[in-house]
Amino acid sequence: MVTLEEIKIGVEVETTQLTRREVADAIRSVVGGTVEHIGTPSCYDPYRVTDARGLVWNVVADSSLTSAPPDKRAEIVSPILGYADIPVLQEIIRAVRRAGARAGADAGLHIHVSNEHVTPKALANLCKLVYKQEEIIYAALGVSDARKARYCKPLNQEFIRRICANPPRTFKQLNTQWYGHYTEHPQRYDQSRYYVAHRIMWRHRSCRSQPRRFAPHNIQPHWVTPHPPFTSTPPFTLVLRRKSSLSRTGTGLSSGFE
Repeated sequence: MVTLEEIKIGVEVETTQLTRREVADAIRSVVGGTVEHIGTPSCYDPYRVTDARGLVWNVVADSSLTSAPPDKRAEIVSPILGYADIPVLQEIIRAVRRAGARAGADAGLHIHVSNEHVTPKALANLCKLVYKQEEIIYAALGVSDARKARYCKPLNQEFIRRICANPPRTFKQLNTQWYGHYTEHPQRYDQSRYYVAHRIMWRHRSCRSQPRRFAPHNIQPHWVTPHPPFTSTPPFTLVLRRKSSLSRTGTGLSSGFE
């Protein structure tokens, strides 16, 4: 059994009201090290915080944060973290908030989870569990209709039927069940990533943060995973979205800023 101590995570925290340099300085106040303005690619205008342990925290622009001017949109992208790093992450969030960062209705928290022992069967079971409880999850997290329509769409009913009828034995099979055909190299921003549980795009290496919304209050839920799809030792992510008429029963489905 995989324990919490064995899981690796990566997070992305979207904020407004501070410049990317100000967010980077707040991170450095916790982890030490240096701040460097990388600047490229220009669409992300990244700042890099290299902490005292040599880990890199990036602060990048995020065009989805339309409630703030472009220079006050910042997304914190963590290095690969373990269970023991959670207190440091918490202190970073507190420091960024004390510096003046906020999360509006358009902000999100992205979480990637990775462990080499994750199996296709385990992921299929996770999807079925999320599908069965989607309405409860949506209600508990207050996911708006706009988020459900775009970034946190419900799990596809046909996908659920496929994994119930033929439980996947390999990641290639799971990939095929998700897309309807095997897709070896899905597009990075393929529309299939904006779903309540999206574990389709996997990396060969451990998770770098890139998930999508699983958060309290005004931070909307939506986990997403990067590509390539269903390969070995994948990180996985979760997203939130809607479904329609397929019954949840009888289908074989057994910190925040303010």
